[in-house]
Amino acid sequence: MANLELRLRTFIPYDKVHFSNTSGGGGSTYYGGDNRSEQWEGSYRTLQRFVIDTSKKDYSVQSFRDTGVTKQLLYLNGKLIKTNEKKAPVTGITYTKRVVNDNLYLDCQLDSTIPFVPYAPAVNYDFTIKVTRAGSVRITGRHDGFPAYEFWRKLDGKSPQLVYLHDPRKTGHTVNALFPPMDITDVNQGLSFDA
Repeated sequence: MANLELRLRTFIPYDKVHFSNTSGGGGSTYYGGDNRSEQWEGSYRTLQRFVIDTSKKDYSVQSFRDTGVTKQLLYLNGKLIKTNEKKAPVTGITYTKRVVNDNLYLDCQLDSTIPFVPYAPAVNYDFTIKVTRAGSVRITGRHDGFPAYEFWRKLDGKSPQLVYLHDPRKTGHTVNALFPPMDITDVNQGLSFDA
């Protein structure tokens, strides 16, 4: 039996990403990024967090969801100026819980857009997380090629462990990978209890 915390997050590894040029030479619009690599703590675009007690008959699951603050930036006359900031709604971050053959399954979905641009392509994933009584985990599913995706496990009294990472800086995916369909369709990564 185990107590564990799982974190499933998306983040932009760059300090900013270009969105569009304004008409008439009025500058370029950017959105602020998270400017980081994989880490247990840190800013994010989206978060699904689960605290699980595997000793309970049907597994006890506390879930949390959040979005990071999106900063809209204008590059004009050689300067980057913050023009607005806003959070995307959490309504596009969902999950369902199943217990099958004494294993826990969390079916996690994400459909989240830039809060300033309602018709922009969304950040998407469709994952299933399997958890055993001992605390082993496995993530399977699919996601867009952009931004970065990370999945972490932390067992009680132990350091956090990275289970899965997709970094567009290494794969060459750009913001265009937000357009359908999802680019990465073969996610299948696990971590045993004693790893």
